[in-house]
Amino acid sequence: MSGAESYNLYVAADNGFTNPVSGYNPKSLKDTFALISPSSPNTLPPGSNYYYKVEAVNKSLKSSSSNIIQLKTLKITDDEFIFFGSQNHLNCLYASTGKKIWSAAVGDIIQSSPTISNGIVYAGSNDHKMYAFDLYTGAPKWSFTTGASIVSSPLVSNGIVYFGSFDGIFYALDAANGTIKWTQNLSPYPTFIIFASPTIHNGVIFIGNFTDSLYALDAATGNRKWASLAGGIIESSAAVGNGMVYVGSDNNSLSGFDEATGVNRFSVIVTNSVLSSPTLYNGDVFFGAGNYFYSFDATTSNPSNWEEGTFGSVDPSPIIVNDTVFFANHDNKLFARKVILGIPIWTASTGDQIASSPTYSNGTIYVTCLDHNIYAFDSGTGTKKWNIDIGEYMEYSSVCVLTFNGHVAHAGISGDVQ
Repeated sequence: MSGAESYNLYVAADNGFTNPVSGYNPKSLKDTFALISPSSPNTLPPGSNYYYKVEAVNKSLKSSSSNIIQLKTLKITDDEFIFFGSQNHLNCLYASTGKKIWSAAVGDIIQSSPTISNGIVYAGSNDHKMYAFDLYTGAPKWSFTTGASIVSSPLVSNGIVYFGSFDGIFYALDAANGTIKWTQNLSPYPTFIIFASPTIHNGVIFIGNFTDSLYALDAATGNRKWASLAGGIIESSAAVGNGMVYVGSDNNSLSGFDEATGVNRFSVIVTNSVLSSPTLYNGDVFFGAGNYFYSFDATTSNPSNWEEGTFGSVDPSPIIVNDTVFFANHDNKLFARKVILGIPIWTASTGDQIASSPTYSNGTIYVTCLDHNIYAFDSGTGTKKWNIDIGEYMEYSSVCVLTFNGHVAHAGISGDVQ
């Protein structure tokens, strides 16, 4: 039909279209191509045969149906998708090239790192809202408004999205629709806020805040199991391993608490605030503080295994892959070091300060920078694969990767929760 305004796509399991696929009987399209979502309820498993036909629509007029074709569904791409926040947008790019897939608008900067669950991308914003977007299109699913900015990165488990807000309240929302499951007021606003991101292990949420305390909350009910003082403001997220919960604070220390009781059983003192979230690996704990990066035995608090000085604050959190630790600093550098003795592998440079934690997936390390660029580096050599200027300011929001096999990769998740 000449001048068609839209198209009706029909998909069915039989050529008589007596068994149409839910959502495609018909599906209205504005263009001549469509991504048929693999998310429920419109599931089209790879390798299955389906029948397709199309009608052109112009106002109330419809064309005759097209010829019926039968096609076997295939995986659309083996590429990975990367997600990160910026000033006023949540962004989705192809991992291999950095080409934009979609960008969803929000009311202020997204400093929270996004996460993915069941075809939905979640991220918090300084406009006080937690957002949920369709993974494939960026279309909004729902939003929930808190009393202040959200820098805490969301965590999704068992159909619940968890996060803290600068209003001092820790939230648990239904991940499907954004309704409240429970809340815990941990710190009176505006004196004390929640900057850190939650960690979950064995049904318990661990979260720190500006009251200098680390809290253990029942993930199902929000009931407090214990709260322990770390001696300083907690901006870092907790790492859990071997029955211990490790977290940094601004009193120049990294503390380890008994996972069951909250008793402080481990502490190391360094020369600067520990804003970096710790990472656990093979019985050691790795973290940055001030201009130094450290490796300590996670059980003894003995002098460090090794440490390396840099020319910028190591506030971003490290990530460890195959005996290599990757960390970044505010002197525009990304480092790869052997976890044993810190032997240098490579150092790469960016165009400005790296304020996000590095994320690893499929041989690539991703970071976002204050020069409006996202960078992709070869994890083995440090060679830059690509960088893309997205035209907006970025800070703190680390990359989340959806791999082609459905795995979700985040920055800095370690220990027993990795």
